[in-house]
Amino acid sequence: MSQKKNLENSNEKKVSGESVKAGSEVKGSPDNLGKVKTFKQIQVKGRKHLVITEDADIQKLTRKFLTTKARIDRDRKTLDDIGAELTAIARDRRNGATTVTLEGVSSTTVVTFRESLKVSAQVEDMRVNLGPLFERFFEKNNDYKATSDLKKFLESDHGMGIENSQQIKKELNKYISIHETKPNVKVTEKSDQSKELAGGQTK
Repeated sequence: MSQKKNLENSNEKKVSGESVKAGSEVKGSPDNLGKVKTFKQIQVKGRKHLVITEDADIQKLTRKFLTTKARIDRDRKTLDDIGAELTAIARDRRNGATTVTLEGVSSTTVVTFRESLKVSAQVEDMRVNLGPLFERFFEKNNDYKATSDLKKFLESDHGMGIENSQQIKKELNKYISIHETKPNVKVTEKSDQSKELAGGQTK
């Protein structure tokens, strides 16, 4: 008889001076008249806890949230590692192009390289040589920033009315460095017809 009583007491806990069993209901305090609280027994790291049912739900949901987040973080790292390998292959095939397409049998990968021009503060030395084009090539807030017109000038054969434009480009390169941001990697699944064209139709 005493063993049975001890077993029942193992699922009880004192709450506000009352002995509470898992699954039982307890009326709220005078400050919370009309409210009824139910309790659940949960196990966390090998220890049993008797908590309000809502708190048990909170524990369950937060654990699920953290477990899911950890899995997503692992998957994201895996995707980043795969993307880095695809980027390395695309970089070898780039040959100066902004976008490189890698064709697989069942999928297509497009790697887009994104670059920006970083301008030295000493580029002010080029103001006289560039004349009015200086304001067109550079914008200044706190630092100088290159405009799209400057990029076009550097990448094309157009002299934009500047004498000895090739020499000016060489001089400008002393004040400009190329900064590459993280390339964008996009992988898409091919249609069945595209797969057949890429890998050969099999019977």
